Amino acid sequence: MKHTVHFYGAVDKGKIHFDNPNLMADFIKTIPDGTKLVITLQKQYMSKTRNQLGYYFSIIKLASDELGYSMDPTGHFELDSLFRSMFLVQQAGTINEHIKELSDLNVREMGDYIDNVIRELGTLGMVVPPPESQD
Repeated sequence: MKHTVHFYGAVDKGKIHFDNPNLMADFIKTIPDGTKLVITLQKQYMSKTRNQLGYYFSIIKLASDELGYSMDPTGHFELDSLFRSMFLVQQAGTINEHIKELSDLNVREMGDYIDNVIRELGTLGMVVPPPESQD
């Protein structure tokens, strides 16, 4: 088994209560006896928000216009691709290296990514307006 499976739930009075316990039980039945597993628990974060995406792409549009970048032939901003390759590389230097998609980011990760983009643009002399001033 080379993939990660996610099961969702909540903690109540020190016990985990799964949203769909039968789904997890059914999955476990598919694993051969003696199989070694790693079980990781993490706090569930909400998916990024539309406001975050809107703000991010307003930054990309503003920076693209100011720095002379354009859209590539598929309609994607060149600067977006550049920043994703700078800040969203996963498993760098391995055979599994890949660039994480914006659709895979949660609220916290998207916020961190936007902060990194703003800092990078600052090194280029750009001042990015705060989200409240974006129309």
